Amino acid sequence: MPETKVPAGQPTPATGYASPEALAGAGLRLVTKHEAANMLAMSHETLKKLRLRPDSPLIRNVHYFKLNSRTIRYNAPLLMDWAINRDHPAAHQRTIEQFLAAIPANQPKKRGRKPARS
Repeated sequence: MPETKVPAGQPTPATGYASPEALAGAGLRLVTKHEAANMLAMSHETLKKLRLRPDSPLIRNVHYFKLNSRTIRYNAPLLMDWAINRDHPAAHQRTIEQFLAAIPANQPKKRGRKPARS
């Protein structure tokens, strides 16, 4: 079965979220658990425990993407913003809203007729 390529920023049929590969193509920097842990000066196990907590500040498909049952990729710019604004959740929430608004799939749809073909 051939893989279907999703255009940059468009939602995947299974999840409704933009695929991580498409977001990476749109300029987002996704990093592995080891790179994310090094950026935050913590172990990858601590990062995993933080992600799996019921009251976790890390949001799936925003701070991290689960590509399959064994592969997690982290959104480097949002993780750094979270680390910097850990004591200021409102400031970090504004950054999340800006991130979500910038995803092409979240842009308003253009309404109207298509131009006539010549």
